[in-house]
Amino acid sequence: MKTKYSRLLCMASVLLWFGPMAFAATEQWSVNLKSTRVCESLTDGKGGIALITLPVGGSYLPRFQVMWINAKGEILYEKIYSVANEMYMPGILAVTKNSLVYFFYYDGKYSIVQVDDKGNTQTVSDPDYSIYGFKNQIESGGQLSDKRGFFAFKQPTTAVALLLSRYTYK
Repeated sequence: MKTKYSRLLCMASVLLWFGPMAFAATEQWSVNLKSTRVCESLTDGKGGIALITLPVGGSYLPRFQVMWINAKGEILYEKIYSVANEMYMPGILAVTKNSLVYFFYYDGKYSIVQVDDKGNTQTVSDPDYSIYGFKNQIESGGQLSDKRGFFAFKQPTTAVALLLSRYTYK
């Protein structure tokens, strides 16, 4: 009986010691965002993410970059918009593993763009209306995790551009 409890105590000690190591986060991939700041993020729930960022370099006008990255770390879509004022920042409406939907300001109104997983785009606009949604800005709870893992931003000490890293919970 004493041996049985000793074995259980030994196994419990081993699990307590090595168990946390088995559940450590593991980096799957990293992508250079070519940006200095992330303004908005939304995950697709399957390991992919859509972002609105401030690209490195540029012009006198504010510029925003829309990026869509799949679960393998491949950039599916990337588009830069120059706008007259930062209040005209594009916004992400929805992202799945097969589709990205976002809105942007052009020619005095907002329009919606739908992008498929091959990078094909379709713009939805109405001459009489601005079409938009609410932004999921990172400062107000942008989504950086899903049931399989999470995303983290890395700022290299020798460069300006951010890196986006995908981690699993394992």
